[in-house]
Amino acid sequence: EEITQLRLELEALRREKAQKELSCGKDSQAPPIPRPRGSNFSLQEAMMLEDDDEQYKGLRRAVRDAVRFSGADCQRTWRKQDFVKLSAIKAVVLQRQPYFKKYEDEWPIGEFIRSHMKNMRAYQRRLEKEKAEDGKENENENQDENGDENGDENGDENRDENQVEGNVERQQ
Repeated sequence: EEITQLRLELEALRREKAQKELSCGKDSQAPPIPRPRGSNFSLQEAMMLEDDDEQYKGLRRAVRDAVRFSGADCQRTWRKQDFVKLSAIKAVVLQRQPYFKKYEDEWPIGEFIRSHMKNMRAYQRRLEKEKAEDGKENENENQDENGDENGDENGDENRDENQVEGNVERQQ
C-alpha cells in the first residue's frame, strides 16, 4: 500500500515537472547537462561552474538550507532516506534556485543533498569521538601517576603485606 502511494506521488511529481518545463519555456536550444557516470568527479566541474565559485557556493547553500529546514534525518544513509521528504527538498530548492533546471533531472540537487548528509554524519562521529576522548582524559586525571586511584605506590589498594595474591604469598 505504501509502495503504491509512493508510486502515485512520483508520477504526480513527474507530471508536475513536465508541466512546469512547458510553462517555463525550458530552453530547447541548449540540451540539459547530464550527470557524469560514476561517482569520482568534481561536482563543481561537472556543473560547469569551475570558474564561478560564488554561483556554486550559492547553489550549495540553498540545498543545505533546504535540508536543514526540512528536518531530514542526516544520520540515515541516502538509501534509507524518506523519498517524500527528499522530493519536497528538491521542490523547495527548484523554487528558490531555478538555475538547477539546466541539468538533466536536476541531478546536482541530489548530489548536494548526499554530500551534506554524509558530511553531517562524519561531523557527528568526530564530535562523539572527541567527547569519548575527553571522558577518558577526565578519568585519567583522577588517577595518580602510578595508575591507581588511592595514591599508594604499588596499586594494591593498601592490602596487607602478607596477603596472598593469586597462588603466591608475598614475602618481604
